[in-house]
Amino acid sequence: MKRPTQTSEVSETSEVYYADLWGLRAGKYRHLWENGVSTTEWQALEPVSPHFFFVPKDFDLLSEYERGWSIADVFRSRSTGFVTGRDRQLIAYTREDLTPLIESLINDGISNEEIAERYGIKDTSGWPVSRRRLMLIEEGFREECFRLVNYRPFDRRYTYYHSFLQRARFKNLKRNYSDIIPDVATLRRFYRNLTLP
Repeated sequence: MKRPTQTSEVSETSEVYYADLWGLRAGKYRHLWENGVSTTEWQALEPVSPHFFFVPKDFDLLSEYERGWSIADVFRSRSTGFVTGRDRQLIAYTREDLTPLIESLINDGISNEEIAERYGIKDTSGWPVSRRRLMLIEEGFREECFRLVNYRPFDRRYTYYHSFLQRARFKNLKRNYSDIIPDVATLRRFYRNLTLP
């Protein structure tokens, strides 16, 4: 993006240019080493509201696309789905990978300091481990809390699906995501990332 040279009049417009580079890494590095901004073949873009795509788009079928219904019109309530705030620790490829952490969190003989040292989970304002562990310790280990979830499209992993571990603010939506339509959160993210041809 290039801002116009400032003059005495303030301009609100900018020029947007696009270029891409395809091929193997070595070829890309060589091209970048041998070329610069002035020798790159740029394509001027005219981003259009409300999308403001920063890549070239063919808008010939835009009116047909817009005759479809918006996802916001289909679902009256919206949420991102469940959020752990600790994906590195609480999302795993297998139940066996996740079990030691859950057993440690439930074990009141293991201190919060040990949990922090062993698993890298520390108290933060958004994720107070010491407070959250009390509920887990009281309820104990629950096998039914292990769930295979759509972590990302086509990427199914395990989590311990318990309110202690989740940050979702909309509990009624969380229930719908997990029990009625387990893939709706993934479908929503996938739909939002679709672009026009």
